[in-house]
Amino acid sequence: MTSAPWQTCRILVPREQIAYVVAIFEGYENEFLVRTETRGLGVLRIWYPEGNRGTLDAVIREFSSEFDVQVLEFAAGMAGLDEVYPE
Repeated sequence: MTSAPWQTCRILVPREQIAYVVAIFEGYENEFLVRTETRGLGVLRIWYPEGNRGTLDAVIREFSSEFDVQVLEFAAGMAGLDEVYPE
C-alpha cells in the first residue's frame, strides 16, 4: 500500500454490476479498496490514495458509458471503514 493519504468515494451502481465494478478496481493492485456498503442496494465504498483520484474518475466515467453510476459522496480519509469492517 501507499503512504499517501487515503480518500473515500461512495457510488451507487445497479446491483447486477457490483461484482464487475469490484473486480475492475481490485485489478489495480494496492491502489483501491472496494466494499459493498449496503447489501442488495448497489452502494459501494471505494478507498483510494489521493494521488489516484484521476484514475478513479476515469474508471467511473468508463462505467458510466456502460451503465448508470451515481457518485454519492467524496470524503477525506477512510470514511466508513469501521462500518464495513467492524471490530
